[in-house]
Amino acid sequence: MRKTSTLLLIGMFAALLVFSFSFTGCENLKLDNLKANDHLNKGNKYYQDEKFAKAVKEYEQALELNPKLEMIYFHVGTAYASLYRPGRGTDRNEEYAQKAVEYLQKARENDPENEQIYLALGDIFDKMENAEEAEKYYLRILENEPDNPKSYYILADFYSKYSQEDKAEEMYKKRIALDPKDPEGYLYYANYLQNKRKWYEAMDAFESMIIAMTAPEIQIERREIQELAQKVADIEKVEEYLDKHVRKNRTISADARKQMIEEKEQQIREIGDKEALEKELAEKREAVNAKLQGLKEIQDQMSEEKKIKLSEAYYSLGVVCWFKSFQTPIDMMSAQERRNVLDRGFKALERSVELNPTYPEPWAYSNLLWREMIKVEPLKREEFEVKAQEDVEKFQRLRQRKLALEEKMKKLEQLGG
Repeated sequence: MRKTSTLLLIGMFAALLVFSFSFTGCENLKLDNLKANDHLNKGNKYYQDEKFAKAVKEYEQALELNPKLEMIYFHVGTAYASLYRPGRGTDRNEEYAQKAVEYLQKARENDPENEQIYLALGDIFDKMENAEEAEKYYLRILENEPDNPKSYYILADFYSKYSQEDKAEEMYKKRIALDPKDPEGYLYYANYLQNKRKWYEAMDAFESMIIAMTAPEIQIERREIQELAQKVADIEKVEEYLDKHVRKNRTISADARKQMIEEKEQQIREIGDKEALEKELAEKREAVNAKLQGLKEIQDQMSEEKKIKLSEAYYSLGVVCWFKSFQTPIDMMSAQERRNVLDRGFKALERSVELNPTYPEPWAYSNLLWREMIKVEPLKREEFEVKAQEDVEKFQRLRQRKLALEEKMKKLEQLGG
């Protein structure tokens, strides 16, 4: 009996919560509050059903009856934002946008740490093509959650939309720096580079992802190599400036030239000793290259699930190699450069198949790579077309097996159900 009574009390308490929300004591019994609750519940139902016009009507009636319902400002604001249609120049549409901003600003005042509110404000200003205000709120998300990868992706997408590619890339790189061992950061960056048709950079990003998936510690060392290489490059840039624009420039007075040389040499010293940096760079490259030779052995010892994911990563690399060749006219790429790209693609697809022999898609792109090889050696067209057709047939056989297996599993699930 005691258990049943307790459950009844919990149920009654839950029911009271549904109807009272923020109300306490006798205030719950006030007629206006009861009516406000009714409008609120209807608004929630319409909101869930994405009937936003009806939702805002119910929400605003609830607020009129009980202004203490601050917790629904966010929902009212996002409902108005959902009604807004960019580019539709009607008074009603503009009112939707202004109402969205108004309620979301109120929500922010009540809950200044809520990331979702800043995201919603950024989105509505973005829709209104007010890039300056949108950026302000997206940056606030990053400020509040600098350890959250999503914060960087939001800004990267925003900057890319407004053709601020340098800033977009900066966000992807900062995301990678947040956790260089995490393959996800390289995947997002690789997809971005692929969409921008920066094929070589995309290839490198996919390779970094593969290394991070296989041996994350090697990827950390590779980043150290990049940093060392950048320091050497920075020193060389300063040295080149000195040689071309200072030491040989007789239009500058001797005193001014001496001062500039001293400033640039100090800049070099702050970067580091070039000879020592080059030595360290060479040693690290040699060590990392030796470790990279063992990637295959590490991958072969992985679980089948990880092998499948790696297979897909190598497949993505092979696809990018094909895109680079296919979308580059013959007169804009030397035969040797094209061969290098295609060889890189073949190796990636071959490794994809080794890791997952049942994966059909790599053979489809291997076929396409052979057809690109005709551009490298036109006299071998017939030979390459034969190899391409062989790969097409392999793709078709594996594809049919995969579809048959999927159909079988579907029937088994139906029988089991």
